[in-house]
Amino acid sequence: MFDYKIIEKNRCQLGEAPIWHRNNKSFYWLDYIDNNIFKYNSVSQEVEFIKLSLETPLGGLVQFDQFNKFLIGAVNGIFLFDIDKNRSKLFLDPEEGNKNIIYNDLKIDNSKRLWVGTSHKDEKLPEGSLWCINRDLSYKRIDTNFIVSNGPAFSKDGKNIYFSDSFNRTIYKYNNSKNLDLIKSEKFYEFEEEDGFPDGLTVDINGNIWVAHWNGGKISQISSSGKLLKEIKLPSMNITSLCFGGDNFKELFITSAKEEVSESEFKKFPESGSSFLISPNSIGYESEIWES
Repeated sequence: MFDYKIIEKNRCQLGEAPIWHRNNKSFYWLDYIDNNIFKYNSVSQEVEFIKLSLETPLGGLVQFDQFNKFLIGAVNGIFLFDIDKNRSKLFLDPEEGNKNIIYNDLKIDNSKRLWVGTSHKDEKLPEGSLWCINRDLSYKRIDTNFIVSNGPAFSKDGKNIYFSDSFNRTIYKYNNSKNLDLIKSEKFYEFEEEDGFPDGLTVDINGNIWVAHWNGGKISQISSSGKLLKEIKLPSMNITSLCFGGDNFKELFITSAKEEVSESEFKKFPESGSSFLISPNSIGYESEIWES
């Protein structure tokens, strides 16, 4: 078992969407089900949370500005949330009128475009999509026919986008470009049944892809050429997402869930629902925010 630090023990029904806020020296993340946003201050090592008033389940989280505004994916759109005022308002809803989907992971590429994955609300039909939202709030559906979409993540140069088709246990790689008409996709990596389902993703400074495994009890590191480099097992059955942060981006923050974990499974994975911090001997890089 890899050395880890527990930041918040068994707290989340379904922890999700961790990000590093450099100005606040803090990690933020969501509880997909319990409608909370959490903050872990890496200096004081204290955790606090705020109850949100959005319709659950929640999905992605990114910084909107340098201070305390965020974009949050929810059931009926992407919302702009001011954490100081605990107030949210609708930012954009590319799938307006579609009551069968939810907004899941959000990420911003180095062209300051917002990438959004949507999923089927009941996780049964292939109605989810991958969207790209431009700075002028125009948007385009890049790909579709996903039951559950997860983890848009980018190589540091922005040329490659990685995306989890969770139910098919497949990660796709898209060749990014300023002209969205030129984007092409290919299967990047397929997991076996015993690996669980690929969930959230992040990329380190060397271009390696880090994957959270739902129903897998682990995270994995895959090279940019598609070779499995490392697996790190954790005492949580459903690992949901991960991000780099801390001093020089040497720490990896990992969220998990206790949702869908039986009593017998909880004995095997006693930290399900906990949030973890590890030092994986890899370095990440700073994520983009919406405003510059």
